[in-house]
Amino acid sequence: QAVGEKSARAMEAAMQTIKQMADKVASAVQGIAKKPSEVEVSFGLKFDVESGVLIAKTGVEAGLDVTLKWDLKKEKK
Repeated sequence: QAVGEKSARAMEAAMQTIKQMADKVASAVQGIAKKPSEVEVSFGLKFDVESGVLIAKTGVEAGLDVTLKWDLKKEKK
């Protein structure tokens, strides 16, 4: 397999992971009775690098930070 092809597949796999995680976060937020006024999501993906090429392995690690904010001033009005 060409080095460029492996890197392209790794990036595609990363994008699919991000999409799936974003969908799960959006679904979870929709299930909250009192919706937050702001949602911030940060994704972190860890890849192994071999021979100077970005390669996603089976054991790719992913991190997810979600911050929910409620504007209490707007709620009191």
